[in-house]
Amino acid sequence: MIFSRMSEAFAVQKAPDVDPVLVDILYSIRLPLFPMLDITVQSESSSDLAHDLLSTDLGLALITDPTRNAKLTMTKLSETPLHVVIPRDHILSSKVSLKLTDLRDECWIVFQKRTHPVLYERIMKRTQDGGFHPRSIDHILYPDEAAHLLLATRRVALLTKANALKLAGERLVAKPLDEELLCLDEWLAARAADTSRLVSEFVRASPGPRQSCNPRR
Repeated sequence: MIFSRMSEAFAVQKAPDVDPVLVDILYSIRLPLFPMLDITVQSESSSDLAHDLLSTDLGLALITDPTRNAKLTMTKLSETPLHVVIPRDHILSSKVSLKLTDLRDECWIVFQKRTHPVLYERIMKRTQDGGFHPRSIDHILYPDEAAHLLLATRRVALLTKANALKLAGERLVAKPLDEELLCLDEWLAARAADTSRLVSEFVRASPGPRQSCNPRR
């Protein structure tokens, strides 16, 4: 088979919560059989990505916490710990990482359950098993909603790493959550029946699991 030397566009869609480092890695992948490959990345919700893979010409997708599907080939790339966003002058800001028990007396901001249902249930179970409950919980759909609440009401926000880093800056800091079971699984997904050589080579060149959920490891 002769492969064209002309530039070949290849779109990879991703969930908004995917670790930005994984996107950087994908952009850095080089395929000898496709030297002129031009990778583009587009964002879409994880639930829509799984559907699009099976019903459209979409070749690959970066999906967070997907529902297993026999029609999809899944390659696990990372286990990324949740992050806690707090005001920079908060007493906990000096810690390298945080446990949920560090937040037991705080008012929490958490993503809506429907955003990451399995992860949300794990958070609530962890608090119950630990015998504590936050003073209050505000639920948000978009991470930008947390910024004003964090500064105006002195709350703490439990967010995915990607969303936490968007808020971190001069007045807010993001700390990894040191909880073994509270992490976001990130996968590279493709159709199991896809016979594309390009998709096959790209999946083969993608990194394997690169991070433990425990940020101290």
